[in-house]
Amino acid sequence: MLYGCGDVKNPNNDTIDQLLIMTVDYIRRLTITAKNITRGKNITMNVIDYLLFNDQPKIDKVKQLIKQAVELEKFHSQNLDLQKLSSNILNQ
Repeated sequence: MLYGCGDVKNPNNDTIDQLLIMTVDYIRRLTITAKNITRGKNITMNVIDYLLFNDQPKIDKVKQLIKQAVELEKFHSQNLDLQKLSSNILNQ
């Protein structure tokens, strides 16, 4: 996941540990909020969906990350095309 977001192939162990802490903390807070909404009843996917899709800052961040991923993909494909072109020119 880190490599897909621009990190190196073999990230630092401290980075992995920090990401794990942040992820577990987010899931814990989400679960506690969901439990408060249901007032002790079982948590349903509808409650989780409600909490996830009503968190506008996170939705905005996801949109930004998707846009960046698309731009990176375009850059990489253009870069590969340039490499092929330059190699073809050099081979002639």
